[in-house]
Amino acid sequence: MLLFKTIKLPFHIRRRKKKNTAAKTYKFKKRKSLNKKAVAMAAVALAGAVIFKNVFINNSLPENGGNAENTALSQSFAVEPGTYIENGLLDEKTLLAMENEVSISGDGSPEVLVFHTHGSESYADENGVGATVIDAGNILCEILSNDYGVGVVHDVSIYDSVDGVNTVEGSYERSEEGVMKLLEKYPSVKVLIDLHRDSHNGTEPNCTVYNGKNTAYLMLVNGVCALNVNGEKADAGVESPYIRQNLSFSLKVKNEFNRIAPEVMKRIYIKPYRYSLNMMPCSLLVEAGNENNTLSEVESAMYPLAAAVINVLE
Repeated sequence: MLLFKTIKLPFHIRRRKKKNTAAKTYKFKKRKSLNKKAVAMAAVALAGAVIFKNVFINNSLPENGGNAENTALSQSFAVEPGTYIENGLLDEKTLLAMENEVSISGDGSPEVLVFHTHGSESYADENGVGATVIDAGNILCEILSNDYGVGVVHDVSIYDSVDGVNTVEGSYERSEEGVMKLLEKYPSVKVLIDLHRDSHNGTEPNCTVYNGKNTAYLMLVNGVCALNVNGEKADAGVESPYIRQNLSFSLKVKNEFNRIAPEVMKRIYIKPYRYSLNMMPCSLLVEAGNENNTLSEVESAMYPLAAAVINVLE
């Protein structure tokens, strides 16, 4: 039977359970193969979800986004106005055909690093208790470790605060500095997950239902490092060597997530900058719920997220 150990973490990198910080050994739980009938039913549900999503997600691809060929793409991607999309960049067949840069081995070494560029983002109080995206990260890390045998590092540093004052300015530079130090310390890390919390737009539903529970919506965000100025490409002032690789990774995770839990994940939101997606070719920026969601609603979405990530990387 395959065994693995969680790593003993320093004070600034902790797992959800804090009482015992010593390394633990868990039994790897082999997942059951998917029921074909269930998969078929999920596919039908997904087809219905497409119609539902188009009703409450207003972020459709702009005309051209820089290029006319991309206007047909509307079910997987939503492009922020002012973003330039190079020809073929969002071609789903090409992105899905790309080989993964890494695979998960489950050998006990830390392979996933979860961090929070905006660690102060909070959720609605539940039973008089408030929570932040760091609490959501704790849950995700435990699922990856306990259910899938994956070694995880959770960086709980607060990068959107300076000298006790909340500020998002410079937070991505600070989180990159912190993450790069951790990658030096844990060179076996293969996947980065920057877990955020979205803001409610005032019109869309606050949550959906998955596995019989109220569940917060998730959204993946990707940056393409290019501005659209009057239909022409303009320098966004940032660069990333992994734009296509991370687009491919995001699309695969989204498709797998939709197969497991239709109607929970929104379209991938494409923005003109890079955010925290320039450090590794298998990086995700995840918006988990909004300020009106409770941690329980976010927790429900962490299970299919973990499953989708692992399934894609196996």
